[in-house]
Amino acid sequence: MHVELPEHIPSTTSLWTPEQLGAFLSSTSGHRLRALFRLLAVTGLRRGEAVGLHWTDLDLDAAVLAVRWQLVAAVGGAALGPPKSRSGTRAVPLDARTVEELRTHRQRQNVERRVWGEAWTDHGLVFTREDGSPLRPDYVSHLAIKLMHRAGVPRIRLHDLRHTNASLALAAGVPLKVVSYRLGHSSTAITSDLYTHVIPSLGQDTADRIAALIDQQVEGDQLS
Repeated sequence: MHVELPEHIPSTTSLWTPEQLGAFLSSTSGHRLRALFRLLAVTGLRRGEAVGLHWTDLDLDAAVLAVRWQLVAAVGGAALGPPKSRSGTRAVPLDARTVEELRTHRQRQNVERRVWGEAWTDHGLVFTREDGSPLRPDYVSHLAIKLMHRAGVPRIRLHDLRHTNASLALAAGVPLKVVSYRLGHSSTAITSDLYTHVIPSLGQDTADRIAALIDQQVEGDQLS
């Protein structure tokens, strides 16, 4: 499915087209953290929520993850804490391909665990350094920039991957309430304020669809 993004976007935000997002994800092929970037792209998780994800937060058979933690930058490394707000604690369904990526990632991590042996530190995290220690959030952002350069796509902030996810979802017709919940916003008003560049196009699309249904009926009556 091809989704057209609105021409107007907030000056503080850069968005990718579906084609650019696809090119970026292709650039992660073979990288040990490929599953992390796919997860960010398809769920709209915050960076800290993704790197703070534990295996106990994942039910791959049910294809769902629970957001319970976030890993944020701290003096000397990173600190684990609760989500940004109460609404940040949520369940997020996963698509089949992302589930398979996570299964593959778990197998890779098990290999790393065996290679490192007793030196491997088990924090229960899904995404870690090779020795099992937590990822620094800023490392993930720097790595993303390198992958963007490899993919030949415009450089954006890692947080703009979250904005891209939300904008594509809204443009594809996903209800505002659903997008708001997946993002962990406390209200749909926050989501609406952030994505006012998309909402008008949704309203126009709705008007066109309603008119098309009415016009079909009018034309049918005229022919009868």
